[in-house]
Amino acid sequence: MVKKVRFLKFSDFPYHNEKGFTLIELMVVVAILSSLSGVVIMNIGKFIGSGQDEAKDIERYHVQSAAQFYLVDKNIISTPFTVGPDDQGVLDSYLTGNLKYSWVVAVDSSVSPLNYSDEPTPTVEPEPVPTPIPKPVPTPKPLPKPIPVQPYK
Repeated sequence: MVKKVRFLKFSDFPYHNEKGFTLIELMVVVAILSSLSGVVIMNIGKFIGSGQDEAKDIERYHVQSAAQFYLVDKNIISTPFTVGPDDQGVLDSYLTGNLKYSWVVAVDSSVSPLNYSDEPTPTVEPEPVPTPIPKPVPTPKPLPKPIPVQPYK
């Protein structure tokens, strides 16, 4: 009869046949996952905001390039016009894809964003500058009387 040799000593550990995780192990895993998800969620907002700003800058560049191509072909932009998602106007043949924002193209082919706010732009009244109070002019002191000079004897 051959004797069975055990190479793994930990198989004699009590409860080695039971399966599952201990409560401490599960709590450590939950703590690690929650801290990682907190870091990820806080950084997602930054990426979304910066992506929208960069998309707007890139679209502005494409509209300006299309306006310059139009200016080269037609030699003149007589009046400023707007292009946007609904109507790309005369730049339709020069633009690829659809626009997401609305833009105003000036006579010199410069591009600026179009604001649809119904509220008028508030005018800031400059604060009145107080007039300085003039300082009183001091009256000069009278000159002292000269001392008579005695001739040398």
